[in-house]
Amino acid sequence: DGGTIFEPMLPQVVPAAKWPASIFKDSVGKAFDHMLSSNSSKFQAIYNVTEYKAGTALWPEDALISRSLRDLMFMCPLRQVATAFAEQGLIAYMYVFHFDYGLLIDNVLHLGDFHAGELPFVFKNWLWAVKAAAIKQDPYLVSDIMSCKWASFAYAQDPNGGSDESKWPPGCQAVNRKYSSWPQFNTRDRLFYAFKQDPEVRQIRSNNYYPDDIFPRDPKCDLIDSLSQYLRFKHTGEGRSGVVV
Repeated sequence: DGGTIFEPMLPQVVPAAKWPASIFKDSVGKAFDHMLSSNSSKFQAIYNVTEYKAGTALWPEDALISRSLRDLMFMCPLRQVATAFAEQGLIAYMYVFHFDYGLLIDNVLHLGDFHAGELPFVFKNWLWAVKAAAIKQDPYLVSDIMSCKWASFAYAQDPNGGSDESKWPPGCQAVNRKYSSWPQFNTRDRLFYAFKQDPEVRQIRSNNYYPDDIFPRDPKCDLIDSLSQYLRFKHTGEGRSGVVV
């Protein structure tokens, strides 16, 4: 859900757009036209609201925009970089943060596992607030797993710690022995780590649809890869805030 915190900012950067897009439906086309210019129609052929309505999204147009932003800014560039590393024989490990933040964050505010939502787990700050929101989860355990995986990579260039336990970071023996399945990314299997209370290994696929889209399907990222060199990240137009983006 890496685009959910950006999607409400739409009126600030897209001229004449309004939020929420599920009420002001013409804001979807305005947003894509603004971001993608002449490639907007090609983009909307794959990114369209039908998928999100079929997936029973409560606010389908908003889900469409937030997923589009997520994929444009984060997920598809992640696939592109990891693939480039793997093709050159370089080590790459991919993860997607997939923590269940609970009823308030997921179903009321519709933020889900939002961009930067893993920061409390990385720095072990505000975990009490995470626990208050996600009462069925154990954020302290997730924070320990994340800390050990990141530290193990720094220590041994392997988030699982490697075979030599003497090179593991202090205090990570229990975590690395139990949660040791993070695979190295390669171009054949294209596996990544779904970071949640019970981490899972997932695969980039070609035919998955919302809401089964923790990672976007290949046709979406293939399109974004083909368009990325043409994307304009600076526009001459001004949003209602007067900020030029």
